[in-house]
Amino acid sequence: MTPDWAMVIITFVYVIATIFISWANFKSAKVSNEQLKEMQKQFEENNRPHIEVEFIYVKRSFYGLRFINNGNVLAKNVKIKLSSDFVDTLELSMKEILQKQEGKSCIIGAHQSYDLYFGTNEYLKNDRKIAANGEITYYAGGKEYEESFSIDLENYMTLFSVNSEHEDLLNIIKKQNSILTELKNSIDNVSGIIKFHNKDDENV
Repeated sequence: MTPDWAMVIITFVYVIATIFISWANFKSAKVSNEQLKEMQKQFEENNRPHIEVEFIYVKRSFYGLRFINNGNVLAKNVKIKLSSDFVDTLELSMKEILQKQEGKSCIIGAHQSYDLYFGTNEYLKNDRKIAANGEITYYAGGKEYEESFSIDLENYMTLFSVNSEHEDLLNIIKKQNSILTELKNSIDNVSGIIKFHNKDDENV
């Protein structure tokens, strides 16, 4: 083999090796770029508001929807829009309140919630109950988030409500006040009888 051919072969091998190295570097850079994008995506997902909706029954008197921010960031300019079909099935007083609230906004802090009531115990008598449908929009970090929700109230599991410690304490205080009132009335009656007898004794 002549020196010229040897040089050609060496050059050819060098070119092939360079191509493989360049391809490997390109593939590695592509993987690194994809990993970086995934890390950025995960960071954004972990540092944004996440508002979820649940059905609530409060103080055995009010039915509503609780909008909970399960994210780690404050949700700004939160707007809740209930479907008109759902609102039209509600009690007139609640319907008017919700219509006045339409278009208004609030903020929901991280791990905080906002309660929106739509009915009283009269709601149970409503034979036109439909799913609570609507949309919620909110902002954070210059981005707008929009999500829809739907809760089937007719087929929702039974809601159980118990007294809170505060309510139990109030009931105890009411009972004590009632007993004290009865005791006071009894003392007043006895005192009146004693005074009456004392007057009779003086007259004698």
